[in-house]
Amino acid sequence: MNIEINNDTEFKLFITYKNIKKRLITNLTIKHCNNLKKKSLRKSIKNLSALTTFTIENCENLAHLPERLCYLRNLTTFNICFCYNLTDLPESIGNLQTLTTLYLCFCDKLTHLPDSISNLHALTSLEIWVCYNLTHLPESFGNLNALTFNLQAPGKYSSFIPVAVLN
Repeated sequence: MNIEINNDTEFKLFITYKNIKKRLITNLTIKHCNNLKKKSLRKSIKNLSALTTFTIENCENLAHLPERLCYLRNLTTFNICFCYNLTDLPESIGNLQTLTTLYLCFCDKLTHLPDSISNLHALTSLEIWVCYNLTHLPESFGNLNALTFNLQAPGKYSSFIPVAVLN
């Protein structure tokens, strides 16, 4: 089951409506929710055990993601775009053992990726587009042998890309 939430009102309905069988949702997109906060996002992903694709887009005031992300055991694709105030990803992201694709774009305040991202051995694609304040990738990041790493402006990031990733 695919669910697309297009504004704050729809998001409130999603987290309060009891008849939605959240365990059947495989694809969730949350867009244009300017009031989205870590706490409400934590509530929304509870019981999403079948979720494989999760997209958060144009949620401009979202600054942090919940540690509860690690409960999304079947997640293969995670897209975060136009979340201008997102400052970091939770350390628990490293527990998403089935994650194959991570796409980050226009997350202007994102400064680093957590060290735990090096635990994502299934990760085959990491794309980073216009996250210009990103200044740190873990050194052990280069141990992800199957990873295809795509940067929108590689010259901008070259000062902090671990040597193992460049080789």
